[in-house]
Amino acid sequence: MNPLHRCPWWLWAMCLAGCGEANTPVSSPSPVPSVLPVPVVVAPVARPSIRTPLPPVAQPLPADQPPSEMAFSLTDDPFNYSILSETAPGTMWLVSPEDSRGAVLEIEQPAVEQPAKVQAVPDGFDPIPEAGYTSEGWPQRVRCRHDQKEMACVSGGLFTQGANEGPPNVRPAHPARVTTFYMDVTEVTVGEMLRFRMAFKGKDGGPAAALNLTGDPARPVTGVSWKDAQGYVQWCGKDLPTEAEWEKAARGPEGWKYPWGNDRVIWVTPRKFGQIDPVGSHVFDTSRYGIRDLCGNAREWCLDWYGENAYHEAVGKDGSPLTNWSGPRRSTQGERVVKGGGDRWELWCRGGAPILKPPVDLGFRGVLRIREPSP
Repeated sequence: MNPLHRCPWWLWAMCLAGCGEANTPVSSPSPVPSVLPVPVVVAPVARPSIRTPLPPVAQPLPADQPPSEMAFSLTDDPFNYSILSETAPGTMWLVSPEDSRGAVLEIEQPAVEQPAKVQAVPDGFDPIPEAGYTSEGWPQRVRCRHDQKEMACVSGGLFTQGANEGPPNVRPAHPARVTTFYMDVTEVTVGEMLRFRMAFKGKDGGPAAALNLTGDPARPVTGVSWKDAQGYVQWCGKDLPTEAEWEKAARGPEGWKYPWGNDRVIWVTPRKFGQIDPVGSHVFDTSRYGIRDLCGNAREWCLDWYGENAYHEAVGKDGSPLTNWSGPRRSTQGERVVKGGGDRWELWCRGGAPILKPPVDLGFRGVLRIREPSP
């Protein structure tokens, strides 16, 4: 075999580059602009050892110069990226995303172990320090003292709500904005609802409707009226999520079709539409924030009144996104929004249900809203 056939591609490129006229001038690499657009921090990629230097597409940061805050602003969502803590500052690079060689970056980020300032969560909720903190200092996880449920932090920001495909009631896709909040990692279970009923036994304020509270205590409680669901979360110091909060927790800032992204559905164990299992049974039904069972298991109550064409009202008069929109002011049928459990698992699925006569597959979970400090 001709030994040249085993030549690596980069050596062929060098040979071809040197085969021109001897007097042909070699153009120098284009200088790096002094201001790089939307820089991000990433460790340099290993390249083959060759004599001819590659055109500069990045600039190393001085060892004594920390990266600017702009280097961390990829999106409003801190779960989207991270900086490897073991990377020495002198080996970090500012890469221009407009250059094709720096447009796709794969970065991992652990939670912040101890931020400069830890934000205080409301009374009745305890931080879980080992889960880490967001870059703003909010605990990634908290635990509610009343029902001992773990809650995950959902970072505020813009996201896409609704879709331009599917039934008319999910249209149009539109930008929405929510502020940071916490959501129960799992749906409220039969066992947790039993404890709520026992706490109000013989007292006012307990569940009014007859509930099916038999069977596995780890299964989500279903057939719950909107009033009883609201009574439970208020007993815990929480609230029901708005439809916008529910979709942000499920779809993330990218507006994914499923909790794991837009790829096809794959279940580790058999799962059918409408199937109710103990909470957390399906590992892939986990959103980017670690919240479980959003596309399957029980459908879930939301705070909003339901309207078929509600999304046409979900933007400002000038087309700008609304912040913490909580739905239309009334419902002609007296229904509240129901989310999850779509017949194709899509997270944008929505519907309505009467508040006093709920379907048998309807459950709920709670959210904790926090007051973000002014910037």
